[in-house]
Amino acid sequence: MSQLLDVLRFELAFRRRHPPLWIFTGLCFAFAFLTVAIPDGMNPFGGVGVVALNSPVALMRMLLVYCLLLGLVITTAFVSASVNRDADYGIQGLFFASPLRKLPYLLGRFSGSMLAAWFMISGLAVGALLASLMPWHDPERLVSLSLTPYAYALVVFLFPNLLLIGAISFSVATLTRRTMFSYVALLGLLVLYVVSGNYIDNLDNDFLAAISEPFGIRAYGHSVRYWTPAEKNTIAAPFSAEILANRAIWIAISLAILGLTLARYRMSIEGRRPRTAKAKAKLAAAAELSAPPRAYAGAGSTLPTLTPRYDLRAQLAALRFQTRFEVRSLVRSAPFVVIALFGIGNVLGATSGFIQRGGTTTLPVTHLMLSVIEGGMSVFMLLVLVFYAGELIHRERKYKLDQLYDTLPTPNWVPLVAKLVAMVVAMILLLLMAMLTTISFQLDAGYTRLELGLYLCDIFLFQLQVWAVLCVAAVAAQVIVNHRFLGYTVMVLIFVAQAALPALDFEHHLYNFASFPGVTYSDMNAYGHFVTGQIAFSIYWGAVAGLLVMIAELFWVRGTDNPFKRRLAMARARLTRGRVAAIVALSLVWLGSGAFIYYNTNVLNTYLPSDAAEQRQVRYETEYKQYEGLAQPRVVGVEVEVDLYPYARRVEVRGTLQIVNESDEAIETLHVPSADPEVEIALLDIPGATLEHQDEVLGYRIYHLATPMQPGDQLEVKYDYRKHPRGFGNSANDNMLVANGTFFNSYAYMPYFGYARQYEIEDPTKRREYGLPERLRMPKIDDQLARQNTYLSQDSDWISFAATVSTAPDQIAVAPGYLKKEWLEDGRRYFRYEMDAPILNFWSVLSARYQVRRAEWTPPEGSANTEPVAIEIFYHDAHDTNVDKMIEAIELSLDYFTVEFSPYQHRQVRILEFPQYSTFAQSFPNTIPYSESIGFIADASDPEDIDYVFYVTSHEVAHQWWAHQVIGADVQGATLMSESLAQYSSLMVMKRHYGPNKMPKFLEYELDRYLRARGGERIEELPLLLVENQQYIHYNKGSLVFYALEEYIGEDALNQALSDYIAEVGFQEPPFTVSYELYEHLKRATPDKYRYLLEDMFEKITLHDNRTLEAEVSARDDGKFELRLKLQVRKLYADGKGVETEAEQLDDWIEVGAFVDDEPIYLELHRFSSAELDEDDTIELTLTLDERPTEVGIDPRHLLIDRQPDDNRKTIAD
Repeated sequence: MSQLLDVLRFELAFRRRHPPLWIFTGLCFAFAFLTVAIPDGMNPFGGVGVVALNSPVALMRMLLVYCLLLGLVITTAFVSASVNRDADYGIQGLFFASPLRKLPYLLGRFSGSMLAAWFMISGLAVGALLASLMPWHDPERLVSLSLTPYAYALVVFLFPNLLLIGAISFSVATLTRRTMFSYVALLGLLVLYVVSGNYIDNLDNDFLAAISEPFGIRAYGHSVRYWTPAEKNTIAAPFSAEILANRAIWIAISLAILGLTLARYRMSIEGRRPRTAKAKAKLAAAAELSAPPRAYAGAGSTLPTLTPRYDLRAQLAALRFQTRFEVRSLVRSAPFVVIALFGIGNVLGATSGFIQRGGTTTLPVTHLMLSVIEGGMSVFMLLVLVFYAGELIHRERKYKLDQLYDTLPTPNWVPLVAKLVAMVVAMILLLLMAMLTTISFQLDAGYTRLELGLYLCDIFLFQLQVWAVLCVAAVAAQVIVNHRFLGYTVMVLIFVAQAALPALDFEHHLYNFASFPGVTYSDMNAYGHFVTGQIAFSIYWGAVAGLLVMIAELFWVRGTDNPFKRRLAMARARLTRGRVAAIVALSLVWLGSGAFIYYNTNVLNTYLPSDAAEQRQVRYETEYKQYEGLAQPRVVGVEVEVDLYPYARRVEVRGTLQIVNESDEAIETLHVPSADPEVEIALLDIPGATLEHQDEVLGYRIYHLATPMQPGDQLEVKYDYRKHPRGFGNSANDNMLVANGTFFNSYAYMPYFGYARQYEIEDPTKRREYGLPERLRMPKIDDQLARQNTYLSQDSDWISFAATVSTAPDQIAVAPGYLKKEWLEDGRRYFRYEMDAPILNFWSVLSARYQVRRAEWTPPEGSANTEPVAIEIFYHDAHDTNVDKMIEAIELSLDYFTVEFSPYQHRQVRILEFPQYSTFAQSFPNTIPYSESIGFIADASDPEDIDYVFYVTSHEVAHQWWAHQVIGADVQGATLMSESLAQYSSLMVMKRHYGPNKMPKFLEYELDRYLRARGGERIEELPLLLVENQQYIHYNKGSLVFYALEEYIGEDALNQALSDYIAEVGFQEPPFTVSYELYEHLKRATPDKYRYLLEDMFEKITLHDNRTLEAEVSARDDGKFELRLKLQVRKLYADGKGVETEAEQLDDWIEVGAFVDDEPIYLELHRFSSAELDEDDTIELTLTLDERPTEVGIDPRHLLIDRQPDDNRKTIAD
């Protein structure tokens, strides 16, 4: 024990005296402190909305991520160095020759390093704790101080994680005697982390994913995935089964690795005895090299005369030789090979996880595979980039060859360029290996449209440029600081800055190192107009990289006298005229390209960082909110002419608006805000009006009418709005006007009237920060003024509509309405569309080089329609895979909706593909724009998958009823009628088409999404009846509620209620319908015994905790089976923050089921009341069954919202 303590004390003293301990501790402290201290720093970790920034969950996520990022580097550096330090200093033999035993020697080294690593990582907790106490924080964003979450994080997660990292590092470094292999081994942990998510992290085996991941991140995430904001703010130390299992498994693995290392280590300089002939031969060769030199056999003879050359040709020859040597030594090194293999495995894992969307597999199209390469290989490329920069630059000194190399007559640029080329070649090889991996995946999946040109273009023009700049930075950092680990620290700081600067609202790519606007590839539009900006930034950062190379060459280390002052003086001495000229030339390229970029991003376009955008919102509200509620005219007719120049990215929109004063007071002023201040208003002609106020920045105009509009008066407004984006912006967000696939809606290029509250800041924290008053997310449901508008528009409802659209001659332009005329004129293609009935003032224009597939729907028996409906799918020529499925979904949806609800109001349905810059589908009158990324590249061939294409198509068709016939007022609950009912409608079509047994999987995903999203609520969760455009409520909860209601009261009863509701409020004029009116129809359709269910589902936030505790089956003499169940039945109510209270009384009908291989043999509703339950909320049931079940349970189909649905069912043992 005394030897162990002596070694431990020595190790701790060594660590205490050396700067890295304090540098890395300070780094950990700074990371955590700045993250918690700066505004919005905790947003990525869940500290948003009503979840406090110092909540236990937000803190835990931050500490886990930083422990992973920093702990890998710090622990590996300390532990592996402690083992190999004696050998590096040449004193290992002294220890081995001393009486020091193996166990104290190794454990002392390991324990000292681990204590140092634990001390450093504790800086994270200390930094976060102190940052939460800073006086500038908003008190409402904090919970009261408690040390429990910090202690829990350290003891349960951070310390064990470092123990695992340390054990692996210690084992590999001890047995191989090489530090680099320790980092390579730890990549296996990262790969395991990714694989545990990509291969097995789904709803069917998420527990396995949680316990198989080594760092506990998924175990913790799985445990808190359904927590509400209240729970995230209060529960400090969860000990779920996943967490306990995960920690026990990986602590045991850590100790096992440590024990194995102690057993196999030999206290000898040569390490482990060679066991193979190859190993013995290598050892003999090494001994031969280390033997004393023998006399030269030709001693006394005359040596040949050599004439050295030092010209450029000789230097280039030296460069070729050293480059070849550097490349071979790098790519043939065992660590690089292992890293590459890990990277390939990670890319394969990423492919399986990346191509899933909503339970449906996506076709492995090439642009998705390029995203897989970029994401799946990046960690491994970063490791090669950072660590091999240190290895290459310091290799000669590491092997004591630096003084020999420094005497060679080669200029400094030769080894520098050779090492840089080797780094870039390594990046290329990794990218190409990833490319071959994804190509193999594509072929294995049966996908043969490989697009090799796209692969090579993206890899060499867009991905490689970033890595090349980073390679230069990594090498330059190592040369300039002349210290391996300080060079690593510089690169870490660069990566931190890349992430932190945008979070601090420094968003321009001009000063965020190696930052680019990015390009988004679309099969429809290729790289589009984004290439110009990317090339400009490539030149800019290329010049910066060139300057870094020049600086590194000036500071290149030769000799042993290397204090920075001497190196600085040497750098000045090396500034020859040629070098100065090169630096000046590169500086001119850098400044010139920077000026060009600035002109494009800040002069031709508007650069608006997030904080500046918020300040505009603040000024908009403070200056113009006084006009909210002011009577304004309403648009009743739109005649529009759209001239699209897609290849020039230009649009001119001329139109005529018919406006009428439908209020009961005179209107003296017209308020005309602009949705996009970048739009040029060439004409806005309002008869009898003069421009009284114009805000050039916000685009807000006020016109004064010479003669006020009296109630009922009409005016005809003519306008000419234009947009012609010039140059390129700082981001790739300007994607409405594109060469192939233009898509914009009516809000983009037409005037509207009145103050628009949707442009106000909504986040309560931001509002307090700017001194703004509290704001309603949506007007209250009883707000009569708000009921005068739909939630889609503030100045119009039903309008007459006609559009003439011109475009390029090889494109088809489409707008809502029926095509009345198509013609060519002056080399342009024209289309005239007219609507034959009023529509909402919510329309779109699209233009692309479309292929068109047509079909016709014939009304079935019982349909409210009598005439056929034309179906058209406008699609990119390479995206025809799912076109027939979309047509089928449209036909089946029309079958169902026209029979069950009301007639379809149009004579056609059109789906139009648009580029993947946005990932949604949206329903306009008889026209449905549909992103290429969510339906056209889906692989719906697997019958076990959720048919996402069918579901989305049916959902959007359903909006022709739920939004375009029934549209809610601009108050709480509006999206219940549009989105929730569209969800229900599409579910019924799916159920009828695929059968009821396919629905539980979809509902399982909906339940999971709803429960997860509750914890991210930014203001407060509301009951479904009062939903405020909260997607997780109106989509996910809406699906669950209406599907359950249909199962309880019957499909016919529910559909009849909805049909009656449409008949009552369809196409109504103001005041518009509210959710209470729908609720009344549902009440009338619901039997009295289920009325409580409506209250639970619509008026309250209700959660269930139903469990099958015990299940036994016994055979009876008559051939039947007796099933005895012990069930737990609980119901809880939650408030908007997630605080739960148990229901005082229970009198509920809940399904009990028995199944054989997922097929129900018994499925009946049972009544459970508080009077029948035991004190622990349990009850026993006995059922008689005709067959022996394999699985039984309460609420087995998850009709009720249960936070722990996994325990509802129980498998019956054979």
